[in-house]
Amino acid sequence: MRRARGSLNLLYFYLLSSLFCLALLLPFAKLPGPQLFGITPLFCGGTFVAEVITAVLLLARFKENRRRSFLVLASGNAYTAAVIVGMVLCFPDALESGTAIIGRTTDLAAWAFQLWGWGIAVFPLLAVREELRGSLAAEDEASSAAVALVAPVLLVAALVGIGRLLDDRLPALLIAGRWTQLNLALTGASYLFIVASIAVIFVRLRDRDRVWLWLAASLTIFLAANVVSTYSGMRFAVGWSMGRLLLLLANSGLLIYFLTLFRDQQLELAASRDQLEARVAERTARLETLLNELNHRVKNTLATVQAIVRLSLRTEGVDTDVQRAIDSRLLALSRAHNSLNRESWRNIPLREIILDSVEPFDPNRMQLRGKDIRIDPKSALAIAMAVHELGTNALKFGALSQGEGTVSIKWSQADDRLHLEWRESGGPS
Repeated sequence: MRRARGSLNLLYFYLLSSLFCLALLLPFAKLPGPQLFGITPLFCGGTFVAEVITAVLLLARFKENRRRSFLVLASGNAYTAAVIVGMVLCFPDALESGTAIIGRTTDLAAWAFQLWGWGIAVFPLLAVREELRGSLAAEDEASSAAVALVAPVLLVAALVGIGRLLDDRLPALLIAGRWTQLNLALTGASYLFIVASIAVIFVRLRDRDRVWLWLAASLTIFLAANVVSTYSGMRFAVGWSMGRLLLLLANSGLLIYFLTLFRDQQLELAASRDQLEARVAERTARLETLLNELNHRVKNTLATVQAIVRLSLRTEGVDTDVQRAIDSRLLALSRAHNSLNRESWRNIPLREIILDSVEPFDPNRMQLRGKDIRIDPKSALAIAMAVHELGTNALKFGALSQGEGTVSIKWSQADDRLHLEWRESGGPS
């Protein structure tokens, strides 16, 4: 809830601060300004980047839910990005001083601007219509996305080509640097489409998806900036130049929305990660407590078993050697349990198990060689008992029964099998 409110606050700041700047600018809109020829490539370049990135992000949103409205919005961004390229090529002094790359009159650039403005006016209204209808796109998302991006570009290329052929015969939109009545009529008509989109969004779509509110805010700023630019009456007036900068801000509205959405998702992901780490730490602590308690009880149980066995064997008069053998085996099992307890009953190094098992048999006479191999608890207990038996046998009858005898213990792993070699030397034949 707090992040949603923060996103709305950013939306209100974006909208109100832009409108406030335009309101301050309006009294000075008609003042002639310096001919900032670099403002057109700045405006077009920034708008092109914003439109392309927004189109890609809208396609990603479309991929999530396949609502055709997002596909139409992405098409609109692709269309306006393509028109921007044409506008740069048609505008005098945009790329070459005093001339345009395409066209011989400034009217072609004015017509390109009209195509751009009408794209911003028409595509959102079409998207709003598809959203109200709840239209879903076809199953083939890849082909739908390709059509959404390629078709607007081809349309713009065709329009620019036709405009290039009819350059001298196009109706005038500028006379002596000022707008003609035809220009004002076309601009005013596009404003009606924009107002219609804004009205429908606030009446029908404002609670459906936050993206529509950001679209309405962008269209509102675009409309206000265009009104100030048109009111200025001519190119390079204060209102026209500053209006271009605010138009760039208007075109970045959805991009700002997606950036805030990405920020919110990252914050939610970080919060979820912290919660998950805290829960894992809590569960781990509880499991370690339970495991320690279990290990303590197992150790007590082994001690109790050892005491019962000693008493029983002594009472029954069992041979002393048998008593010592059984007692030593229980001690070996206890030592193996202690080793596993230190590793919390996870896989344990084989060297550690062997060292604990041969500890009662003079480890200085033992040579251990092998790679660092970790084995599971079940295998560790079995190996510990086996090594203990071998050590007991070596102490009684083998190499450890004589002062110079030694034992070599070597192990390796191959083909998922453990190879362990016990070799005695220096003992009796």
